[in-house]
Amino acid sequence: MTDPVEMKYKITMDLKKYDKAVEELSKGNPEQVERGFNLIKQHNLYHHGLKLFTGNEVISKRIKEALGDYLHVNKDYKLAGLVLESCGAYAKALESFKVKISFSREKSMNYFFL
Repeated sequence: MTDPVEMKYKITMDLKKYDKAVEELSKGNPEQVERGFNLIKQHNLYHHGLKLFTGNEVISKRIKEALGDYLHVNKDYKLAGLVLESCGAYAKALESFKVKISFSREKSMNYFFL
């Protein structure tokens, strides 16, 4: 007999309902939860994932760190730093804040010298 979590996951993936697919995987074994985490990152479902895994501190921290990395890559340095700080990824948070300050300083210098 096939695992019901896998069956529902495959159906929701075929329908391209990725948020529902993550919900189904969240009900499964650790391997399925890991696949759900990867799906969250792949389809930028960070907010949905945070709501879904509110009771799971380990996964919530991983989602927040992945969200912070995503924000940093997309140049939202201030928010990235705040999210990374909230999950305890202090070195990454500091790096985002440094880039934000550097970028702001560069913008100010261009304003004065152009």
